[in-house]
Amino acid sequence: MDPVLNLEELACDQDLRLSILDPAPNKQGGLLTLKRGETASARYQVFVQPCTSVTCTCHHVRFRCRAISAEDKPAAPTEAREFWLDVQAQKVVVTAELEKMPESMRLAEDVAAALTAEDWQRLYRWLGASKLELIAQATAADVHLSRLPDATGGRMVPFVEIFPFGLALYFTLHDEFWAADEMYCVQPDCDCKDTILSFFKLRDGSGVITKSITDPAGIRYNYRTGLAREAFRGPVGNPPYADLLAALQKANPLLNLILEHRHLLMQNIYLRHYVELLSEASGTKVAANRKVGRNERCPCGSGKKFKHCCLGKI
Repeated sequence: MDPVLNLEELACDQDLRLSILDPAPNKQGGLLTLKRGETASARYQVFVQPCTSVTCTCHHVRFRCRAISAEDKPAAPTEAREFWLDVQAQKVVVTAELEKMPESMRLAEDVAAALTAEDWQRLYRWLGASKLELIAQATAADVHLSRLPDATGGRMVPFVEIFPFGLALYFTLHDEFWAADEMYCVQPDCDCKDTILSFFKLRDGSGVITKSITDPAGIRYNYRTGLAREAFRGPVGNPPYADLLAALQKANPLLNLILEHRHLLMQNIYLRHYVELLSEASGTKVAANRKVGRNERCPCGSGKKFKHCCLGKI
């Protein structure tokens, strides 16, 4: 499944609707009755949950199913069935734990077989929308520091390198479908308000999907002042960057607030990272929120005194 096919509908898919489920008030599941397979005629109360890790690249959703008796009462908790589906590969995620539970395996296989092509697409879009909601609520503590991209030498870090589902700034221009990718300076001692926005054409006006994107157009954009200047020229024939930015702003009225929030989140993540590195180097545990002396070296690793660097940011 190509995600580009469904990006326009992403915002409309926060409520999960599947052909095999009678909708439930929680909007993340419903009542399931399968017509085919070994579990046909059995009824289940179903709750669907995305992988909740904001940094995970998987496309897995969890189905938690509880059998319902003939009297429409939920069965005992011991009769609950749980499994994961990969909504990109459109198949059951076979784990060692699932293989030890044949009843859950049969139900998982029957559910996967009963899902229509449209159901799989809806699950894919719903997962993307759910991930974006989780990212919007994320804090620096939600990110594992062991796999952070290298930011030495002042390298700006793309948001999607930390949050794989973070690509969310979509817009249209001249009937073409575009996305903007973000890069940020993540040094805690930097007070810049800039981001690099790269523009990718995902689909042209006739509906042809872009197969590969190289050398995208890019701008350095200040989300406080609204000023922009060209950073990368991009392919010949691209719209002027001012037109791309105007279309992006029109489609995303809260663009500046979104960029500022994400920039602060990225800086806080790397602040925790530098504090951890300092702890390892000194052989002592340093808490990211402990009081650091004004004349101590800053925990971010800049080499500056704390009062001249991150004072007030920790």
